[in-house]
Amino acid sequence: MVKASLATEPRTRDFCSRMRTYLAVIDDKPEARTALRFAARRAAKTGGGIAILALVPAPEFVQWSGVQAAMEEEERLRVEGMVAEAAGALIKETGLTPDIIVRPGEPCADQGNRPYPRHHRPPR
Repeated sequence: MVKASLATEPRTRDFCSRMRTYLAVIDDKPEARTALRFAARRAAKTGGGIAILALVPAPEFVQWSGVQAAMEEEERLRVEGMVAEAAGALIKETGLTPDIIVRPGEPCADQGNRPYPRHHRPPR
């Protein structure tokens, strides 16, 4: 009989580091490139992976659907090019191959420059 004690056995550092993936959300801002570079260096140092997420904002409503479809396609291609450029730089610098995620969506609004979300208590 084999005991199933996976939950109680301590995980090794090697197992945990292989499972760690750092997510970097990028856009046109220089801060996003800095965050991506930091995440990539951290992933390389800890043996983890990296995923790059880019959001394709929906264009404002246009009365003619053909024009709107062309605008959406143009924006998607622009975002994909930005991600490909960032991924190429990341591979060249760290040797890590990132997972690339491009999804339609709107970026979140600024949270009023709060350093922590409302539900989070800052460390003491």
